[in-house]
Amino acid sequence: MEADEREYPTQFYGRTFVFWAGLLFLGPITVFMYVLGMLLLLGIETAPNGQPDSDAGIAFTIGGVALTCLVIACAFQLYARQYPVLKICQEGIETRTIGVPTPNNLLMGILFALGLWVFILPLIALWQVITFQAFRVQTFHFRWENIDAIPTATGAFTINGLVEKNSNDFDHDTPEYWSIPYGTDSFGVSINKVMGAIQFFLHNPDVWNNLPSWQDENHF
Repeated sequence: MEADEREYPTQFYGRTFVFWAGLLFLGPITVFMYVLGMLLLLGIETAPNGQPDSDAGIAFTIGGVALTCLVIACAFQLYARQYPVLKICQEGIETRTIGVPTPNNLLMGILFALGLWVFILPLIALWQVITFQAFRVQTFHFRWENIDAIPTATGAFTINGLVEKNSNDFDHDTPEYWSIPYGTDSFGVSINKVMGAIQFFLHNPDVWNNLPSWQDENHF
């Protein structure tokens, strides 16, 4: 029995758990650091020896500012992920990237093995916020005929091919070659479900006309 296109979803949303965790964990700590910093700066709270400690107040306040950047980044990610990060359309695959890619699996493995990820990842995230890279949203359009390959591995796949990038005038946009990787933490559902849907539609061009067009809707 052949598979029916109705068995496969065509819209996939990004995973949000880590950003909810960051927002709910860092939010209260940020408020605490601001309050304690202000109390120390105003002399309402003192050091254990009873003396004013404005240096500690400045340190807590600066720490609060740094954490505020991370909280804002988490909030933005949650907002941006209200919309699908990948859509399967009549013309091809429409993808959406938020921020910049996280370190690759090898680097992440090294950081975890050395126990350094707790210190390194917040610094990476903070730098992305300061440079506004964390708020960069890009939309890519892979037409079916321009997809070069979609190599898969355990818990991962990569879309390779010519893309039409950040344009509402799809017919006149000059394609560029891009590779966009996805891992187990990229979607709110199993990545195998995403890979299965993409492979089905990629190899069944007779059902493409049954899909919505990316030109008919105001995507993302």
